[in-house]
Amino acid sequence: MDQSIAHYLEAIKIDPAFADAFSNLGNAYKETGHLDDAMVCYNKALTLEPKYAEAYSNLAATNKDCGKIVEAILLYQKALEIKPDFGDVIANLFHSLVLDLQNFYTNKLTYLLKYRQWSAIGRSERKTLQICIHYLQNSWPKRDVSPVCNPGMRPHTRCRFQSFSRSARDMRRESN
Repeated sequence: MDQSIAHYLEAIKIDPAFADAFSNLGNAYKETGHLDDAMVCYNKALTLEPKYAEAYSNLAATNKDCGKIVEAILLYQKALEIKPDFGDVIANLFHSLVLDLQNFYTNKLTYLLKYRQWSAIGRSERKTLQICIHYLQNSWPKRDVSPVCNPGMRPHTRCRFQSFSRSARDMRRESN
C-alpha cells in the first residue's frame, strides 16, 4: 500500500490537477487507516472536478466510517444527483439512512427510558415509536439503549429492548 501511495504522489507531482490521482490517493490512505488524509484527498479531487460522483461516494464512505452519518447521507445524495444510476451509492445511502434512523430512535428510546416521558410526546409520534420499538425488538440485535444501565430502575426497564415493551405498555396505560 505504501508503494501505491508513493505512485499516486508522483502522479500528483507530474499533474497537480489530476483529480483521479487525488481520489485514488484518498483510497490508499483510507485502506491504511489514515482517514483524515483520505478526506483531504477526496476534497481536493472535488475541488478539481466538482461533478466527480466517485469522489463524493468515497468521501461519504469515509465520513460514515468516522461515524458522521448525516454528512455521509448528504454526500451520497450529491453523488446521486450527479450519477443517478450509481448502484453502490444507492446501497450505501440506504445503509446510512438505516443507521441514522436507528440512532434517532435509539436516542428517543434512551430519553424515554431515562426520564419516563412517554406522555410528553404526541399521539402520532407515540405510534411511530411503538412501531419502531416493535421493529427494533424483532429485527435488530439486542443491545443496550442507554450508555449506563440504571440499577435503581424497575427490572423490566433496566437495559434491554426486549424489556422495554412491558414498560411501554405500563406507560401507555398511565398516559391514557
